[in-house]
Amino acid sequence: MSNKNIIITFIAGTVLSMASAEAALLKTEVNDWDINIGGYVKVDLIIDSNQDQGDLAFTGGLKTGDIEEQRSVRIHARESRLNFTAKNDGIKAVIETDFYGNGGNQVVSNSHSLRLRLAYIESDHWMVGQNWSTFMDWIAYPKFVDFSSSPGVSFIRQSQIRYTNNNWSFSLENPELKTYMGHSNDILPDMVVKYRKQGDLFSYYVAGLIRAADITNNSGVEDSVVAAAAHLGLAVNLGAKDKISISTIFGSPGRYNQEKWYSANAYIDSNGDAQAVSSTSVAVAFKHQLDDGSFNASIAQLKIDRQDGLSVDTFEKSIEFHINRFWKMDDGIEYSVELQHNRKVEFNGDDANNTRLQLGVKYAF
Repeated sequence: MSNKNIIITFIAGTVLSMASAEAALLKTEVNDWDINIGGYVKVDLIIDSNQDQGDLAFTGGLKTGDIEEQRSVRIHARESRLNFTAKNDGIKAVIETDFYGNGGNQVVSNSHSLRLRLAYIESDHWMVGQNWSTFMDWIAYPKFVDFSSSPGVSFIRQSQIRYTNNNWSFSLENPELKTYMGHSNDILPDMVVKYRKQGDLFSYYVAGLIRAADITNNSGVEDSVVAAAAHLGLAVNLGAKDKISISTIFGSPGRYNQEKWYSANAYIDSNGDAQAVSSTSVAVAFKHQLDDGSFNASIAQLKIDRQDGLSVDTFEKSIEFHINRFWKMDDGIEYSVELQHNRKVEFNGDDANNTRLQLGVKYAF
């Protein structure tokens, strides 16, 4: 079957199966608690042109060198989501899951286990639990069909303790530092401070991050490292329907930069000193609001600085381009289509690329 026929069959079959679906949002009150249960069903069709990237496109995982093209087709519903919210007298508790947990095989059942996304409690100025990191922000975040996001942005959830007062937020977050040719021992929580301001014409944020760890290389050499990073974002409204945004992350963010989690955050150099790996990323996005949805385009790049202690065959740079269209129908179903192109470059000059076409159908309840 050709790619064109696959796409037509996917859309037609999904529409017929979902057209009769009824919204099943549950809102009720139990012992003075306002209870809300919801979520959505999302089905994705993915066509990769050069390499099979699976359910999530990840530029850092592209294989370089002399490899054959692997065009592939995949249909899955793993982004489908369930959430539970309870509110009572200034207290809010949230639990949210999706199905990107342990992967099942595609032979018979396609079973996929639930995965914890969010689990937190809010009260007054405080939030405790697993939530989106304070270091990331949605103000300048591009809109994607692909769930795995893009380099140049921060995309991370973890347990934390956060205090927010007006425009300021401060948090202590769960630490995790990846070491090149060795291992690490996290000695302090990651510390984040952020200021954000939203307005009618423009919105912006500034965030700072400090991390600390003891690291040991494979030869047994030990040292401590402190890593710092900053995250800046700006979104400007160009009239009633258009918005342009830009964000940058620089310093030594490690896993706080999407795609950077794939490579080392720190290492022991030839003198026995611990060094944090530095990087710079930029993401630029445009959104045009339409009567029935939106049109979006974005381009992003992550560049990792060359380190003397790192192998030349490690990940140096990733570039991604996304262009997509969303349609929100009167019956509540949302359709989307996205074309993305990814390119990876290593320090030795080897590179790889892939083009992905993705179609989505989503029904929220």
